[in-house]
Amino acid sequence: MNIERLQDIDERLFVKNDLNGECIYYTDEDCQTPFNGIVYGMCGHPARLDYECEIKDGVKSGIELTYNEEGGIEQASEYRHNLMYGVSKEYDEEGNLLTASVVYNNSHLKIVSPTPKGSYNIEKYAPQSTQNLPDDICTLLALSEQELVAYPLTQKYGMFKI
Repeated sequence: MNIERLQDIDERLFVKNDLNGECIYYTDEDCQTPFNGIVYGMCGHPARLDYECEIKDGVKSGIELTYNEEGGIEQASEYRHNLMYGVSKEYDEEGNLLTASVVYNNSHLKIVSPTPKGSYNIEKYAPQSTQNLPDDICTLLALSEQELVAYPLTQKYGMFKI
């Protein structure tokens, strides 16, 4: 499968903003044909990869990776309809996991951090706030701390090294 990978400033991409100010990517000037593929951004001098994300029907749907100044992954997050939705993981400069979170529409519902001794701390979790959540989010919330930390982020296009 040949997946198109375009820089966010590529002149072949046209952008509108959604209600939250997030980009919706199109392949035509009239913004009628949504882009599907990978969008990435560069920053710094010399330029370095800042982020890359999977785009489906013009919006973030899949994995977004953000990178630190050394090129390591700083954060890996699942998205749906331009909102963080699913599991998000943050890493330090050496690539060690800092936190693993269950996120629903940009709200972190459960945050777990590994300790140096091999156990896990629950940084945030309010079980009473889980009423009326979608089944897939409830399934993620039911994971043990160890299962959440080990949870694999599944890419739609398989373009990244996670």
